[in-house]
Amino acid sequence: MFTLKNGDGMVWPDGKRIAVMVTFDFDAELLRKSVIGKRTIGFSDTSRGQYGPDEGLKRCLDMLERQQLKTTFFVPGRIAELYADKVKQIADAGHELAYHGYLHEASVDMPAAEERENMAKSEALL
Repeated sequence: MFTLKNGDGMVWPDGKRIAVMVTFDFDAELLRKSVIGKRTIGFSDTSRGQYGPDEGLKRCLDMLERQQLKTTFFVPGRIAELYADKVKQIADAGHELAYHGYLHEASVDMPAAEERENMAKSEALL
């Protein structure tokens, strides 16, 4: 067992004792592809991935609005292409969009030039 410290001299506003950061990964079906490492996935994985853009995003945005919270949505560039209207809804609601790969790559050995290219392409889309 251990005790968490609030940090020497750290003072949160209004006497609060903790800060919480809420973020979302808006990966849609790319998460399934990167997790199993295949270019194509079956119907059930596709439908689970599409639940986010089709239903889950609206629920999240509604909840964030009710709670008066702004947050960051990490979005792969390819998802920004496939679901441009949904990404626009996120931005129009005042949330931050952040780079999350182009294809939700899980490769730690990607060449730096390829990563820079992916970031530039995704930034233009976001």
